[in-house]
Amino acid sequence: MKKHLLLSVLLIVSSGCSTAAFFYQSDAPQGRNSVDPESVKIYAENIPDFKYIVLGSIAVDSAGNADSAAKLLKEKASKIGANAVIGTRATSLSSFASSRSGLSGVAVIRE
Repeated sequence: MKKHLLLSVLLIVSSGCSTAAFFYQSDAPQGRNSVDPESVKIYAENIPDFKYIVLGSIAVDSAGNADSAAKLLKEKASKIGANAVIGTRATSLSSFASSRSGLSGVAVIRE
């Protein structure tokens, strides 16, 4: 029984799945056109030195390293019309079978 449980957990952890979540701020403009993912900038600062409109919170989790998570974050942010993600925080999980990386922040429209 324990072997089957361990095997199931390993298969889930080592799978190439990625997840993403986005939560619109109640007064955020909706229905924006998507932008080119390469144009999305990621900032660690909570309050950058430019004007912006908050769309909402965004988070991604991806198999692999931080670069794969950053690529996924840009793809997901671009689909909702954000051209920047501010206040970005990174997470990572490593095991003997695989590693996962996550990024979260606030999706914004840089003016």
